[in-house]
Amino acid sequence: MTTEFDQNRRNSPRNPAHLVVAVQPVNGQREAMGARLDAVSIDLSRGGLCLMSDHPLLSDLAIVDLLAADSDQIIRLLAERIRCRRKGSMFEIAVRFVEKLS
Repeated sequence: MTTEFDQNRRNSPRNPAHLVVAVQPVNGQREAMGARLDAVSIDLSRGGLCLMSDHPLLSDLAIVDLLAADSDQIIRLLAERIRCRRKGSMFEIAVRFVEKLS
């Protein structure tokens, strides 16, 4: 549940979004680290994304691939992990977008 306090900390409102997302953990040089995670988004804003995966995101940075809703175009973003916490058998991962890569 999002509280009024949480909403005020965000720069952009979050909107429900159920998209298939590919998450590739990377190091500071943007080199792949470990296996790609398949995930589903919960919500999306201009500044970030919350998603669910059956594996945790262990790196601080990741390359996130989103399929644009109105086309076959993939949007690739560099993202910083804000939070990764277990929710039952899944992991809730929150990321902040750092840079648009394509």
